[in-house]
Amino acid sequence: SSEITVTQQAKKVVARSVQVDTPGTLRELLGAEFKDVEELTITGKINGNDIETLRLIYHLQYLDISDVFILDGGGYFPYGSWGESERTVANTISADMFRYYDELHTIILPNSVISIGQSAFEGCTGLTSITLPNSVTTIGYRAFRSCTGLTSISIGSGIKEIGGSAFENCNNIKEIHIRAVTPPYGSGGMPYKSTIKLYIPKGSKEAYEKVWDWEGFYQYIEE
Repeated sequence: SSEITVTQQAKKVVARSVQVDTPGTLRELLGAEFKDVEELTITGKINGNDIETLRLIYHLQYLDISDVFILDGGGYFPYGSWGESERTVANTISADMFRYYDELHTIILPNSVISIGQSAFEGCTGLTSITLPNSVTTIGYRAFRSCTGLTSISIGSGIKEIGGSAFENCNNIKEIHIRAVTPPYGSGGMPYKSTIKLYIPKGSKEAYEKVWDWEGFYQYIEE
């Protein structure tokens, strides 16, 4: 008998880096094969047309937009299966921007972002962790709802308010890091608080434990 050996090469990850100087030109810069991109780093300025392009990259897993400025304008970007659409808002992860983008497992947000919009990441089941920069002051209603893969959340020092149901159905969260000394208003309907470790700034433990929204966590750890 003869023996046959089959050698299978590992599939190469399609990674791209682009500088968007003119908002709305992301698709043109990525070229005809833009839908094949799996890892993408963008710098420059983007608008609604560029978000529409991102939403057409169905297998995008890694997105670094840390050096991006999000602008008003451009076209509407679609989401969901009923033809719904939204527009970008300056310095905001707009409502529904990445909603149901379930293959995305890593996103690095811009340091210029001040708000996370309603349902911005709802149903992003691939995300395992998220870091919100110090510039973010508000997290909208249902912003991370049903992100069932999330185990760790880091929220910056500027946070003032977390909307209702922002973390509803995020049943696998193990730890939350908040850099705000003053507890934000609302905790986003965090499930299973009694199993979550809450990391907070030194000297703020008493303040968090006394506020109804932030009582009842498994452990309060000052760092």
